Amino acid sequence: MVNLFCGKTDAAIRAMIDGNDFMEQLLFEVAYFDDRLVEITLCNGKVYAGWVLGATAIRDRKYVEIMPVASGYRSPRTLRIHFTTNYAAVIDFEKIESNDYRVVIPISEIRTARPFKMDVYDQFQRRYEES
Repeated sequence: MVNLFCGKTDAAIRAMIDGNDFMEQLLFEVAYFDDRLVEITLCNGKVYAGWVLGATAIRDRKYVEIMPVASGYRSPRTLRIHFTTNYAAVIDFEKIESNDYRVVIPISEIRTARPFKMDVYDQFQRRYEES
């Protein structure tokens, strides 16, 4: 009934906020701003950092689509992220279609997610290596 007055997107945003769906809030916020990345760690330790595709709230989301900038894994012992693939060094993001390059991740496979900034990650890496 609410969709008759405010539309699907507004209803999904309202449900997300009212239902304390923090994962959806994070994905929506990161997707809304073009310069923000998300870091997603999967249950198997695989890690992706990238842009969330589709800046819309989705009620009861089953999957998230991202365009990865980097991927790797978390060390099982220390839980530190080790990026093994730097897509940004090889791919010209201005010239590719996101559908050709997306990674689709089931929400049920996500262990953690957070906003991510590569420059901050690089600073932490340098400090860790110096110590």
